Amino acid sequence: MVFNYVIGRSLNKKCKDKSKGFSKKSILIFGIVFNLSLLGYFKYTDFLIMSFKDIVKRISVEKYDKLTVFENSKDTNTTLNGVENI
Repeated sequence: MVFNYVIGRSLNKKCKDKSKGFSKKSILIFGIVFNLSLLGYFKYTDFLIMSFKDIVKRISVEKYDKLTVFENSKDTNTTLNGVENI
């Protein structure tokens, strides 16, 4: 809120010397970009974190499932009908 106040005050200021400081257009563009980037950060950060956690969880579950299937097939000496292989 203080940032927007400062940007507004600098836009309202009357400049006598054009070579000094930034133009009003560049100050306005900077203020808009800053506000939109702040909005995007707070809006999408949680979404990106949750998506990343879901991806990591799926990858780790798939690796665990493949490992479990491999270990179960190695340890089990039964066929589909339940008769043990000798």
